[in-house]
Amino acid sequence: MVNRLFSGSNDYGSGLPDVTINQAGYPVEVHSVVTPDGYILPVYRIPNSKNGTSTRGPVLLMPGALTSASVFFLLSPEKALPFVLSNAGYDVWVGNYRGCEGTSHKKFSNTEAKFWNFSMDEIAQYDVTSLIDHIQTKTQAPAINYIGYSLGCSVFFMALARQPSYNQKIQKMAGLGPTCYINNTRSFATNFQYLPLDAFVDGTDLLFGGEFPVSRIQESLTSYLEACNLIGNVKGCFDLVLRGMGPSRANMSVIRVGLKHIPSPVSARIVAQMGQIGRSDKCRMYDFGSKGNVDQYGTKNPKLYYLGNVTAQSMGVIGPDDQVVTAQNVNRTFRELGNSKSFTYQVNRSDFTHSDFVFDDEAKSLVYDKVVDFFNSN
Repeated sequence: MVNRLFSGSNDYGSGLPDVTINQAGYPVEVHSVVTPDGYILPVYRIPNSKNGTSTRGPVLLMPGALTSASVFFLLSPEKALPFVLSNAGYDVWVGNYRGCEGTSHKKFSNTEAKFWNFSMDEIAQYDVTSLIDHIQTKTQAPAINYIGYSLGCSVFFMALARQPSYNQKIQKMAGLGPTCYINNTRSFATNFQYLPLDAFVDGTDLLFGGEFPVSRIQESLTSYLEACNLIGNVKGCFDLVLRGMGPSRANMSVIRVGLKHIPSPVSARIVAQMGQIGRSDKCRMYDFGSKGNVDQYGTKNPKLYYLGNVTAQSMGVIGPDDQVVTAQNVNRTFRELGNSKSFTYQVNRSDFTHSDFVFDDEAKSLVYDKVVDFFNSN
């Protein structure tokens, strides 16, 4: 664990989360969590609020695909989710999974194919559980709260479905755009299921060492959106290149901060698994093909994640105009969870999109305050 002091920069949000937290005037700790298979995951802790109080226990935040811990710090300190939670009395931990900005491995560099040889299954089995265990060890809390954004929800459900004992370690879970199904998506992610997935993985292994190289378009995407801003049509430009992924109300100051961190690196196998889940319409483990599945699972087909094993009380937040994680998929996921008290909540604004969970200035009043109320309730 490292305590860092900010040395001075007015470029708020452009650095790693520990710098941003310090810029905002909050205490910060940086912890390195090592998974059983050797990945080193930075997790950023805000142990207490500015006034020194932390009375409601720990909460872990986990980001979505193509993002990292930094995605929770795009908004101003008055509106960003980690600070909202800290001000409400929570001990805030903002995590990463393997491949995210700032992660590493004990043996492999992120230029090696072995580093990128993972899917959602390894994130669920090793990363989520290692972070939960680390927080419990450091805080001695009997259970923690959990907030996932997009993929951060999927791997939570997979982790608890595969290892049900972890339900006892979770007090409550809140999901922002949560699902284990993606077949009804209306965003560009729909295209994943139509890819020749085996050839896609083999090709990225050969050309890019297993990393889906979307993070390399950061500079070009920034220039493109700045040009769109000049003509006053940022949202239209977002929809043109990243259908269904753009914020509903473009705030260029927030977008500029976001594009310093997004897209974050991602394994090609995560993209392939999304395509497999969409194609099969099943929440299941990675499909290695019949022979590979027999070697991996002992069966010709991948094992399914049984969501009935997820008994931690959960709240699923739906964006009415979320074209990445649709209301249909959220409701289906929550119907299958194993706690009758789990429920979904639809944001009270018709144009609220998937990106708005982290990009929108109204996210605090529309979403974050509702999550705090849920955590605070009996």
